[in-house]
Amino acid sequence: MHQYGLITRNPALELPISFDDDIPLPEAPLEPEEVARLIDAIPKRDVLDLRNRAIVEILYGTALRLSECINLDVDDIDKRRRTLEVRNGKGNKDRTIPLMKSALGATQDYLALRRNLVVGIDTGALFLNNRGQRIGEFVAVSYTHLTLPTNREV
Repeated sequence: MHQYGLITRNPALELPISFDDDIPLPEAPLEPEEVARLIDAIPKRDVLDLRNRAIVEILYGTALRLSECINLDVDDIDKRRRTLEVRNGKGNKDRTIPLMKSALGATQDYLALRRNLVVGIDTGALFLNNRGQRIGEFVAVSYTHLTLPTNREV
């Protein structure tokens, strides 16, 4: 408002500045190189592997909650703008999230074969299980745990 001349003084200048030097940030669970090695270690043998890789890439690259990720629909991905639309996220709010190139690439690889999982009418769910239904949280966690290596020495 100040920059547009609607107010004469910026009220934010009077806000106290918090110095959190005493509170250290938590250590990063993995270094970026470790994350890259973990993702690279996910196999690409079939459509389920490609789905799992896309899930991990989206979760890592967007910081979505697992429930938000598995509730995505194919139409929520905008390849041209490299974004995804999260509907009814935290607080029942919608938001648009940018997609990293690697997450979009992994999603496109999966989408190229997704039709092999469709059984009957396509409901539009992005991530499908092997019966053609929207993947559930338990299945997503199980598959990604089976897919990801368990040690840090990948």
